[in-house]
Amino acid sequence: MEPREGFSRRKLLIGGAALAASGSSLTGKARAQARPGTIDDFFRDATDDWVRRNPGLATRTHYFSGEEGDRLARQLTPQTREAALDRIARARRILADLRKFDRSRMNELQRVSADLLDWQLDIIVKEEPYLDYFRARRLVVDTGLHAMKWTRQQGIDFGIEPSEVERYCVYPGQACSYMMGELKIIESREKAKAALGAKFSLREFHNRVLTLGTVPLELLEREVDAWIKTQA
Repeated sequence: MEPREGFSRRKLLIGGAALAASGSSLTGKARAQARPGTIDDFFRDATDDWVRRNPGLATRTHYFSGEEGDRLARQLTPQTREAALDRIARARRILADLRKFDRSRMNELQRVSADLLDWQLDIIVKEEPYLDYFRARRLVVDTGLHAMKWTRQQGIDFGIEPSEVERYCVYPGQACSYMMGELKIIESREKAKAALGAKFSLREFHNRVLTLGTVPLELLEREVDAWIKTQA
């Protein structure tokens, strides 16, 4: 799989689903004739469900483009690992439901729409083993730009969006520092869990870490250790 392949195909999903949902209902008469439980209902409901869970896709499609659209999409739709896993689980469920329909009973437009949606959902489901790989690209590009003298285009060719590459160009170590911070927080969380057992509260742990603000990792570790003592 090429680095950008899964990302670019995934972005097609909402357009394909919307096409599928509306394609066989081009006229009011066709929409009125649609019966509950038909493939047209499935296309419409699947699209509505996907947009609700990924509002950034729909909003950027209708109102914004370029860097502004990328920024708004990131704000509206989480890009965390948990959010990605939720999208994969949702895609797996929609795909399973889609494959229950008998395509031999569909008209040509419905069949093409179903094939397109099947293809796109299957790509999303197959991304699960590569989630860490996609995240690791950012670390490679961040390091490549500043330690290996990569060009902007090399970063883009490695599968990172242009706006993100430009951010790394002017913010050395941004991706690496983000990952180092995440790993330290996870390490501290697991340490607190092991020390406190049933007394451990994820909410209280998050409150303690967030109230510290932006601090060096050594200070974060000391503060969490002190918090653990107060909770024991």
